[in-house]
Formats: sequence, structure tokens, C-alpha cells
Amino acid sequence: MIALPTKEWSGCIASVNGAYRPRQPRTSPLWRCLVAHFDEFLALYPERYQARLDGLRPVIQHVVEKFMACGDLAQGFARILKY
Repeated sequence: MIALPTKEWSGCIASVNGAYRPRQPRTSPLWRCLVAHFDEFLALYPERYQARLDGLRPVIQHVVEKFMACGDLAQGFARILKY
């Protein structure tokens, strides 16, 4: 059984009636925290954490950069029409 999103589900980009509701990731606390501190985290990781936790997996930086680019129309966008 597949659970369908509801109006209360914040990850949904369309309401139940089908009207588009754009996401605004740049207003989220996570996005603001990453913008403010992720570069510093990357710079300090080898010194503070690498000995205990091993190397930082490359996918981590890739995913964070993709998330931080989310919502930037200069990065491109898709328009999907329902006929």
C-alpha cells in the first residue's frame, strides 16, 4: 500500500486539489545553517574528526551542494504540465 501525501505534508509540492505550491528551501533552518557553516565544517573536518571517524565520504559534500542549489532558478527548473 502506498501512502499518498496530504495537505499537511510539508514535502509535497502540490496541494490535494492539484494547485502548484513552490517549495522554498532557502527559508528552512537547515539551508541557512549549511550556508553559514558547511564550508567551515569541511575545513575543520580533517583536524577535528578524521582521526576518529575516518574520511568524509564524497557523497556528503555532493548532496549538500545539490541541496544548497535547490530553489535557485539560475540552476534550471522543470515545468510539468498535466493534460
